Amino acid sequence: SSDLTATVIQANILYTGGFSGSRYPHRGDYDDYYKINLPQNGSIYVEAPLKNDYYKLKAVLYEEDTVGNVKELQKYEYSDLKSAKFRLHKGTVYLKIFVADGEDYYDDYQFKVVYNPDTELSEVEYNNEKETANIIQPNLSYTGNINYGYNNEYDVDFYKINLPTIGKAKLRLQVPRQTKNELFKAELLQYDSQDKATVIDTLYSTENPVNYGPEKVLKAGEYYIKVTRTGGKEESFVDYNIQLEYKTEVLVDKIEVSSPKTEYFTGDEAKLNVTVLPENAENKDVSWSTNDEKVVTVDGYGNITCKKAGTAIITARSKSSTNVYGEYKLTVKEVLVEQIDVNINNTVLGVGGKTKVMADIYPANADNKSIIWDTSDSSIATVSDQGVVKALKSGKVTIQAMASDTSGIIGTVELTIKKNESVKLKSITVTEKNGKNKE
Repeated sequence: SSDLTATVIQANILYTGGFSGSRYPHRGDYDDYYKINLPQNGSIYVEAPLKNDYYKLKAVLYEEDTVGNVKELQKYEYSDLKSAKFRLHKGTVYLKIFVADGEDYYDDYQFKVVYNPDTELSEVEYNNEKETANIIQPNLSYTGNINYGYNNEYDVDFYKINLPTIGKAKLRLQVPRQTKNELFKAELLQYDSQDKATVIDTLYSTENPVNYGPEKVLKAGEYYIKVTRTGGKEESFVDYNIQLEYKTEVLVDKIEVSSPKTEYFTGDEAKLNVTVLPENAENKDVSWSTNDEKVVTVDGYGNITCKKAGTAIITARSKSSTNVYGEYKLTVKEVLVEQIDVNINNTVLGVGGKTKVMADIYPANADNKSIIWDTSDSSIATVSDQGVVKALKSGKVTIQAMASDTSGIIGTVELTIKKNESVKLKSITVTEKNGKNKE
């Protein structure tokens, strides 16, 4: 009736026990101790077939450490024994079954210690902290469980994974088919140099046995999986399986965008060059965008059209690694006037006369074709903004057409203004009705 005289039992066998004189402990037996040796790490829980008056029974589970000290794991109402499951190191475990104070219990009782030895793919307690995390490998499924808790606190399980290179990964959480959602929560974490955790993904168990998180692109490095319980105490005997599915893939890590031309003008069209690195990246597809479509537009193939003078940034972003992109800053210049030809119907004009001058602008795609008209001597002739010339006095004058842009191009035409001359009348001839002329 003590841990020193405990009955040695075997796992997974149904045993029967009983008491006598339980109301008065000094008159008889009131508690029973059982001892079981675990040959290797494993999980245990106790099954107790229900019988009448089982509410009078209680139980305590103990674990013996490597130096012989006994630690209480948990106290239970006897009818709740199955709901408590522990993953323990190999060694000795004790089970105490006793009668509640002030109660009589003369019937027998039955129980079975259910033990499942761990494999290489089983959780090893105590991994309650990041520093004691189980080191696991990607693409292998590991079995764990959340102990109901020491001192009524829930267990936390940490797993550590080292990824050798960049690749794609997704979290996988499996539980037996249940009727409840969110019994477990699994988090994929990465810690910085200040030991601050970044949550990369969070996955809850569902009624479906297997649940996957979204695929993530992960760089080489150290990652952790943290599993906690979100369900109630009654589910604490349920195991879970956790796995990080991972595949190495040659991912894009650099994009360079270049131009086939050194300068661009409005109206220009071209196809930008894109270099995706490394050369053996599996998916080199990129998406194109511009930060100012009023200046430059770009299609899905890197073809650009220059709309107006200004600056725009063209971006090529990896479709497989969306955090990787390349940029090209493109400046569109104005198309300046290169030549102005001034046309006039007659270069000689009498005083008081008017005429209109015209200007032909080259090149035809110049952005600004407006003209500023001027005259070399406004006392001889004036010219309006519309190119209408008015002769004021005789002389020679130059009519100028200046480009309004920054090119400084000027076109000219020379105009001669003559004074109007009077005509001297020498004779007048009159013709009569009979056809005879008189002077």
